[in-house]
Amino acid sequence: LIASADRDAIFTIESIREVHAQLARLYSRLGASRNLSLVETPGGHSYHQCSRTAIFSWFARHLQDRELGPDQIGDIDDSPDRQESVETLRVFSQRPKSDNRTPTIQDDLLQLPAPPKIESRAELATARRRVTAALTETTFGAFPSKRVPLELQIEFEYENGNERGCRFAFTSEEGWRLRGKLWRSKRLEGATPAVIAPRLPGEGRGDTRAFVSDIALAGAKIEFESRGTGDTAWGDDLNWHVRRAAAWTGRTVASMRVWDTLRMIEAARCMAGIEPGRISIAARGEMVAVALYAALLDGGVDSVFIESPPATQNAPSQKDGRGPAIEMLSCLRIADLAHVAGLLFPCRLIMAGDIPESYSWAEALYGRLGAADRVHRVRDFTQWKST
Repeated sequence: LIASADRDAIFTIESIREVHAQLARLYSRLGASRNLSLVETPGGHSYHQCSRTAIFSWFARHLQDRELGPDQIGDIDDSPDRQESVETLRVFSQRPKSDNRTPTIQDDLLQLPAPPKIESRAELATARRRVTAALTETTFGAFPSKRVPLELQIEFEYENGNERGCRFAFTSEEGWRLRGKLWRSKRLEGATPAVIAPRLPGEGRGDTRAFVSDIALAGAKIEFESRGTGDTAWGDDLNWHVRRAAAWTGRTVASMRVWDTLRMIEAARCMAGIEPGRISIAARGEMVAVALYAALLDGGVDSVFIESPPATQNAPSQKDGRGPAIEMLSCLRIADLAHVAGLLFPCRLIMAGDIPESYSWAEALYGRLGAADRVHRVRDFTQWKST
């Protein structure tokens, strides 16, 4: 049952009718047309006698096996003498109990998995396959089932002193045309490595360029705009709505950015002058979550540079929806950020800035597997030297 007002400022009646029409075709094919109904009511975002009685009638039919039409079941009684007082509706007489479980009930309902026990490269390969399969099925289950053509286009090229570069665009999925900039030294000849750096939401114009330029990796640097950044940015005041709506479709802002980054890696491998087998990712702040998952799912990234990563995805967001958007559906049932970092082995992992203690697990794993020299901690990326 779909019930909606025809002057709702949040959900337009045209969109409601479109969804109903699409569902009606599906229900008809399945021989279940009787199980789908649409009720339109006059006015703004609210319930109405027509919608309430239709809902009560629907509940009676499907939950009580009683056939009572909307005109028979009756509406709520809003007469003053039939209203419950504040005192009878109050849950706590003064304040919530000290042992109130409501704020932490999720911790009682779900036991988060411990880090995987990995002592050998064979065990790591098994764990990585298990985690990747579980993430693909659940957390990233809403990824497009078919990759649309990239339609990679160099929009313009430029030269500036000893540097040459270009601005490019590609299609991540239907309806999303994303952009980025690539630059490298004129002195470099032939195919070179490349490091991809996704922009942060709301950052300054040259922030990502300055960030990735500190990485002493001889090759191309790519500044990349995943959705919600750069040309496709939306304001902070929309973030709460976007994050809620995305979850309804089995996605989150962060998981969509993971897909965008995977497509950016694919696009980079198609670019002239880029060595396909030597693509790296560099990210900071909330984009570290995106970069780690993208590197894991891609499986062919050469190096990952992370600066001041989140300690965990098991962290509350701001109530107004602003700030970092790192949530991904069901991810914590499978792994956490530091575990994903460890599963990237033998990819080089370079960590800078404020590194939470949780990432010690990844360092210890690299050490147990005989590759301690492939994971580094530095104050900032200017300290790191490529070998």
